[in-house]
Amino acid sequence: MMIQVVLSNPSHPEYGVVTLLFSIPRDQYAHCMELLAALEIGDALKTDCKVEKIDSFYAVLKRAEMLTVNVEELNYLAKRLEDSQLPNEMDVLLDMEYETFSDLNELAEATDGLSKADVGKLGAVVMLAEPKSAAQIKNLAEHLDLFDFAPGAHTPQEYGKYMIRQSGRFDYDENLDDFYDYEKCGTERINAEDGMFTDRGYIAYKGCYSMEEVMNSGQSSRMEMGGMM
Repeated sequence: MMIQVVLSNPSHPEYGVVTLLFSIPRDQYAHCMELLAALEIGDALKTDCKVEKIDSFYAVLKRAEMLTVNVEELNYLAKRLEDSQLPNEMDVLLDMEYETFSDLNELAEATDGLSKADVGKLGAVVMLAEPKSAAQIKNLAEHLDLFDFAPGAHTPQEYGKYMIRQSGRFDYDENLDDFYDYEKCGTERINAEDGMFTDRGYIAYKGCYSMEEVMNSGQSSRMEMGGMM
């Protein structure tokens, strides 16, 4: 998924602007660097490109407008985003005024390779934990096993039905379906858990440490992993 970015020289706005598509195709890289060099920007190490406008599927990147970025970090992030499927919930929480492309690159790397089901689970986890930064979302993505997720469950009855039929924790017999009290099962579990209903389903935290510790921990061998998904 291409990202269209309008860049300028923050020290010399009179030089004009250049519009590029990211990630930059290999056969167009040299030409794009020439266009940037004409504006005296595009250094591989310096943060010297002002984002005048950005058009991207990811709303969080829109907040990078008027910020100064490094073109190589921007290009690398675009490549990462092409291979990842970050949940929409992320856009609501992140503020590019305080995030860097380096932070977002690490987040994209952590979510690279997640299955569609795990992306949905991460979206629910984000709503439950309410992280405040890309680094915290990255840590949550690396500890998804600390959360139980019932996709599509939006009521106690649906949650109870998921637990009995699909979680693998009960010996479900379809011939006894009329005798199961799904709502009671769901309600009892909800009252005993640290969870909530989200647009994606029901999510509950099952870790031994607080969610705040998990979000600020990174990968830790001290974390006890567990959960149904």
